[in-house]
Amino acid sequence: MQFRDFGAKRAIRQPSIDPDDLAETADPLDGELEIVGASIVQADATGSTADGEVSGSLLRGVDLSESRWGPLELTDVAVRGGDVSNAEWAPVTARRVEVVSCRATGWRLALALADDLYVADTRLDYAVVRIDRTKGFVVFEGCSFDRAQIGGDLRNVLFVDCELDGVEFAATAATGCDLTGSRIAGARGLHSLRGARITAAQAAVAGAQLAHEAGFQVNADG
Repeated sequence: MQFRDFGAKRAIRQPSIDPDDLAETADPLDGELEIVGASIVQADATGSTADGEVSGSLLRGVDLSESRWGPLELTDVAVRGGDVSNAEWAPVTARRVEVVSCRATGWRLALALADDLYVADTRLDYAVVRIDRTKGFVVFEGCSFDRAQIGGDLRNVLFVDCELDGVEFAATAATGCDLTGSRIAGARGLHSLRGARITAAQAAVAGAQLAHEAGFQVNADG
């Protein structure tokens, strides 16, 4: 088992996938899914409707835009260079899942459980992400969230080098959430992130935003 280490005793397990053991498949990505140990490359599943299970598999360059998937269980799955724009996946159980270098504008993702989930270098502008329960860590790295909505259980969710300007937070829990490496100017709903980690510089930004949300009129001249 390989790990991604983010310091301070925070690490997530990577998907347990051996590319040499995967079988290339052209099975359609719709209907009732039972995909195990598969390599799926450049498939077009635009607008597909599916439910079921995907495990021990790699999806590379797959177009899943406007898909409607769920209930869905993902275990040891990597999605790379794909497109889930305007897709709606709910509910999803994700264990040891990576989503890397994907297009995810407008993705509506409802996670019943997120256990070692890693999302990197992905545009989540206008996305709606809801997490009912976290286990282990959830990491967003190098992602943008312009006018996105992020809510639910954000405990142990790490935002690493992310653009959070314009995001709307609605956390039900946030202890262990870490925003220290990201830009939060313009983020809303910061009052819901009680217990999250921020820097002193971010605190100044957060204070101004919280005052605005509370309805205060801040005199810039002191």
